[in-house]
Order: sequence, then C-alpha cells, then structure tokens
Amino acid sequence: MRTTCFLLILLLPLCGLIAQNTPEEYLKWLSPLPENICIQTPEAIAKWSDSLNPLIDRMKGVLLQENNDWEDAVANGKFNMAMADPDGPAAARGRSLNEKMQELQQKVNVSFLKIWTVYRDAKVNLIIKYDEPFNELTREYTEAQTAGRNTAELKERIRAMEMDRCEEMAHIRRDYLNAYRGFLYEYMPTFVRQNEIKDEVNRIQYESFEFRTRYGAWLEHIMKFAEELRLVFDDAPDSGAIDMS
Repeated sequence: MRTTCFLLILLLPLCGLIAQNTPEEYLKWLSPLPENICIQTPEAIAKWSDSLNPLIDRMKGVLLQENNDWEDAVANGKFNMAMADPDGPAAARGRSLNEKMQELQQKVNVSFLKIWTVYRDAKVNLIIKYDEPFNELTREYTEAQTAGRNTAELKERIRAMEMDRCEEMAHIRRDYLNAYRGFLYEYMPTFVRQNEIKDEVNRIQYESFEFRTRYGAWLEHIMKFAEELRLVFDDAPDSGAIDMS
C-alpha cells in the first residue's frame, strides 16, 4: 500500500502535465541535458532513461488514441458530394489547403535537414578521426594479452582515447539536441497550423465532421525529440568490449 501511494505521488506531476495538453508543458517536462555525459554511474544513466520513458510511453498512447478517434470520425463521416465537382468551391478550397500543407511541410523539412546534416557530418568526421587509431590500439592490446605481456599502459591509452572520443561526441550531440530543441520552439506554431489544416480538409470532405486534432503533428515531433534525448549516453566509454578491470 505504501509503495502504491509513493508511485502515485511520483506520477502526480506527470498527470498534471498531461491534463494541460499544451506543447509548452510537454517541452518543459523534458529534462535538460546532463552536465557530464562521459562520466556517469550506471544508476545515473538508468535514472535518465527512467525520467524519459514514462513520458514517451504516454505520448505514444495519446497519439494512438487520437488516431483511433480520427479514424472513427472519418468512418462515421458522410462524404461531401460537393467535392465531386472539381471546379466547385469545396474542391478548390481543398486544393488550396493541401498546397498550404505541402508548403509548410517543405519549410519544416528544409529547416530540420540543415540541423541533421551538420550532426551527421560531424559524426562521420569523428568516426574517421578515431576508428583507425582505436582499432590499432585494440589490436595491440589483444596481441599483448595473448603473449602474456603487461597490458596496463595499453589499457590506459584505450581509456584515454575512449574519453577523448566521448567528449568530442558529447559536444556534437549536445549541439545537435540544443538545435533540435530550438527547432521545436520555432516551428511549434507551424505544427499547430498543420493540425488545423488537416481538420479543415476533413470538414470539407465529410459533412458533420466534428473531430478536432489536439496533439497530432506537434506531439509527434516532441516524441521524436524525446527519443533522441534517450540516446544521450550511448557514446559513454567502457562498452564492455575490453575488460578494463
């Protein structure tokens, strides 16, 4: 009973957040990036994941339910016969809205592609910089271990290279995630507008269509960002490939 009450207390802030249903509240709920990505205990890494997983699961559930409700509204809708006239005002308005949607999506795609390209290119350059030297060190370590030689110096060199690589990658990932967060704030009105356009198109296509998208595009983007945040410790040293004990 005491455990159940404790869990309910922990979930109360999240429940309050969900009830408000605003993009700003979802974004505020996402934790700021850790100060040090490369030196963390397993407990701290697990705590980071635990801070994100319930929110990601909740977002997935909200989006799934909303999509199911939308499908029900479409299934129960009566097709607007005015749409059958390609030269009529309904069809013309539908085309105009679809063009606007494509225009907005193109702006979103171009903006995010710039952020992603910088991140991708920086990662590729880092791989080129470290892969060959690191592989050479691990070969030397394996040969020394097989020959029964002392490997302490090689272990330290491997540790140092892993840490250098992690710190550089952490900087790259931090820049990417900060730019990603900024992109979300900048384009949040666009995502909301996309939801509105989608609903308006449906109201033109179907008579008595009352469904309103409350989450849709903006929550999908926040969820994708949260999933990227969950990977923040993926580059931490000591992957277990070499026994450093």
